[in-house]
Amino acid sequence: MNMEDRIDLTKYLKNKDKPNGVKRAYGWCGGDQLYALEYYLSNAKILWSFKEDDYQGDCFAIFKLLDTNKYILWRDWFGSCSGCDGLDDENGYEYIKDTLQEGNTKQFNSISEIVHYLETNSKFDWKKIVRYIGDIKKIDE
Repeated sequence: MNMEDRIDLTKYLKNKDKPNGVKRAYGWCGGDQLYALEYYLSNAKILWSFKEDDYQGDCFAIFKLLDTNKYILWRDWFGSCSGCDGLDDENGYEYIKDTLQEGNTKQFNSISEIVHYLETNSKFDWKKIVRYIGDIKKIDE
């Protein structure tokens, strides 16, 4: 996808407020990145997600923008405390907005483009997701 074709993903955000019933200042704990992404996204559907089962690590999601049929590959990391997790007790809306604007996302026209990118890309940031290519190939477009 050309840079001119890139969509401003921040227009797909909603719910600037923290979720109801949350007692923390902003409501998010370390490791809540996927929950925050799902909470703040609008007119998009998360098709696949993965979070490492540890006290720190990476999390990934693939979501579809429903009005454009574009697919987004999203990545973030998490830690076990506020010193090592950027989301821990932060403003989730601003945090997710930042992840959508930075190098944490790649935009594609199809799942097969995502698979090709992952199979041919040598960037360290995306290496951990490659072992899930079989699951990603099964995503129904």
